[in-house]
Amino acid sequence: MYYSVKASALIKLKRYDEVEKLTGSLSFDNLLPVLRVKRWLAMYYQNRKSLANKEFTDYFSSNRPLSAYQFPHMGLFRASLLQGDTAAASFLYQGFLQYELNQLNGTTTWSGFIRAVMMLRLNNNIPEAEKLLKQDNPVVEHQRRIHQLGILYAVTGRPDKAKEVIDDMLAHENPYNGSSTRYYIAKIELALGNKDKSIDYLQQSLKKGMEFGEELFEYDSDLKDLLDYPPFIELVKPKG
Repeated sequence: MYYSVKASALIKLKRYDEVEKLTGSLSFDNLLPVLRVKRWLAMYYQNRKSLANKEFTDYFSSNRPLSAYQFPHMGLFRASLLQGDTAAASFLYQGFLQYELNQLNGTTTWSGFIRAVMMLRLNNNIPEAEKLLKQDNPVVEHQRRIHQLGILYAVTGRPDKAKEVIDDMLAHENPYNGSSTRYYIAKIELALGNKDKSIDYLQQSLKKGMEFGEELFEYDSDLKDLLDYPPFIELVKPKG
């Protein structure tokens, strides 16, 4: 946990070389998935993609547990979208599909959710993505699943349906998920083209105790259209 927090802080400060050095000082096979992702992200943001890809490929060349596949693939997928690297995003998507085909036999829990998000972001088979996101999923928390459906509605020209999702999310909000609910709604509002509403919901998320804070916002590809927006720049800049 200490290394994870430290790596997060270094990424926030854009000291990517120190993240690589920090994670390189540990036994790679013993790194938690979240730290592996931070290491590969640090390499990616330094344009050291070839080395990151080699480590990534070597790591997944042998059988790994399900969680080992899901989160690194999605983390790097989102980073590629943030950088506008659609070729890398497509490569990761195809790799995840191949893993599903070989290992998961079409399950629709976390893997189905991740596949739906990837399909949505690459504008590939939107009907299938919508079908997956509409399914009740006992593994993926309601707010997390349904906000992706709201984004799908927004980017496919169905603003009324997207607003229905926002209303549904507010109706399901409780004292324990208010910060994430407001964060998720911010992403739908941005997909609808409402930058000021998106910023307002991000601020509400922080006030409600968003666990990951502004660090998450700056590296969330769903918020990419805010990166050059002055109120967002002010919101995410390091404090102190």
